[in-house]
Amino acid sequence: MSAFFNQRVIFTVLASIATLSPTFAAPIVLKETFTHTGNHFYGNTSHVLRELPAPTLGDVTGFCSKQCMYDLQCNGFEVCTLSGGSQSCRLANGASKGSLEFQADEICHYYDLITNCDVGVFDRVTGACNPVPGQSAGTYGGCSDCACVAMSTTVSGVYTITLDGAPLDVQCVMKDGFGYTVIMDRNDGSVDFYKTYSEYENGFGSPYTETWIGNKYIHLLTAAGNNVLRFEFEDYLSNTRYAQYSSFNVDSASTNYLMTVSGYTGTAGDSMSYHNNAPFSAKDVDHDTNAGNCAVDYLTAWWNLSCLRIKLTATYASSGYNVIGWHGWESYKPLKVARMLIRH
Repeated sequence: MSAFFNQRVIFTVLASIATLSPTFAAPIVLKETFTHTGNHFYGNTSHVLRELPAPTLGDVTGFCSKQCMYDLQCNGFEVCTLSGGSQSCRLANGASKGSLEFQADEICHYYDLITNCDVGVFDRVTGACNPVPGQSAGTYGGCSDCACVAMSTTVSGVYTITLDGAPLDVQCVMKDGFGYTVIMDRNDGSVDFYKTYSEYENGFGSPYTETWIGNKYIHLLTAAGNNVLRFEFEDYLSNTRYAQYSSFNVDSASTNYLMTVSGYTGTAGDSMSYHNNAPFSAKDVDHDTNAGNCAVDYLTAWWNLSCLRIKLTATYASSGYNVIGWHGWESYKPLKVARMLIRH
C-alpha cells in the first residue's frame, strides 16, 4: 500500500528456490518487502493463518518474514510477546487485525506486506486486490465519522470517510457496540510530535501507525455535540489504564480550537479536566496562561493553561522528564502507548 512506503522499519526478504531442471539452472531469487505498521492489542485472532514458536536465539523478525514468504496466503506477520515473556510468530491473512482492544497478556508487532493495493487484500497468486469482507473496500464516502462506519461493519481498521468535503483516512475502533474515531495514536515513536501550530491544525502522521488527526478535523467531529472522549494507555510493563469523559468539544479556529471537557470516569485518574476551557498551543503559537510557553518548556503541544497535567505529545521514550505521560497515573510515568478516541 502506498501509505506504507513512508514507514521507518522495513524488512526485505530474499530467498533462493532451485528450479526443477536436471541441469541445475541458477536459482530464482524472490523478493518481498514487509513494513512495521504498528503495535496491536488483539481481542481475537480470526486473521491468523497459523502460529509458530519463535526461535529463542537469532533474528525473530527475519524468521517470521521468511515463514510468511513461503505461505502464499500470508500477507503479513506478527511478532507477539506473550505473558511469560516468550515470543511467537503469527502468519496473518492481511484482513482484520482484531478489535485493537488492550489485552494485558499479549502485545503483537504487526508487519504488513507492501503491495500495490490501495485497499483490500493482495492475492499473491493472481495479483488481484480483493476487498476485505465487511469493509466494502475500506471506503465510506458517505460517512463523516466511525460511528457511521460502524453501522455497516464491526471490523476495526483504517477507513476512508469524508470530512470538510474531502476524503480522509481514519482509524476506526469498533468496541462495546460503538464506532470510535482515533484522533491521536502513539505506540512506537515513529512520528515526531514536536510540531508547529499549523501542523497540529491540519494533522500529521498516518492512521496505520502514529497520528494526530488534526484540530480542524477534531472540531468537525465534535461540532454536533454529545461526544464521548476516551484515553487508553499502556506502560512499559504492559499495565493498562483508561480515562473517559462524557462530554468533549473542540471549537473552531476562530477560538484557537478552544476545548471543553467534563464527566470523568476510569482507572488512570482525571488529568484532562484541568485543561477544560483552554485554547490550543504549540511550540510556535502560545495561547496558555503561563508566563512562558508550556508547549516549549514541556515539549508538549496541547490545550495548555499554566501549565499542564498531560504530556501525551511529548517525547516518546521509556525514561526522562519530558516524555509521554499522564499526571493521574503515577505523576507522568512513561507510557509506551497512548491513544485518544471519540464517539457519539
